[in-house]
Amino acid sequence: MRRSLLSLDNLIAWLKNKEPKERYDYMSCTNCLLAQYFTEAEGYEDVKISTGAFAHGFAPIDWIELPSEFHAVAFGPRRAWTFGAALKRARKIALQKDAANG
Repeated sequence: MRRSLLSLDNLIAWLKNKEPKERYDYMSCTNCLLAQYFTEAEGYEDVKISTGAFAHGFAPIDWIELPSEFHAVAFGPRRAWTFGAALKRARKIALQKDAANG
């Protein structure tokens, strides 16, 4: 796996290309925002998302730890499970990280 997929900047770039009002199901471990990201951005098959981890393919499954900000981007109030709302959360997190590193 290309480690760049685990960067917040690449997640933001992918979110910019999504329809802002399109909804996603945060509760779906196979079709949530992050599962769609790994499927569409890299072409992984049979993607699964668990709390803080990502896996793809069939058994045996090797879980790959996700950056903590990925969960913060995908999670939000149920009414805010849209790609546009996720993009806003991602940009806010990126600004906070830049300020902390700044």
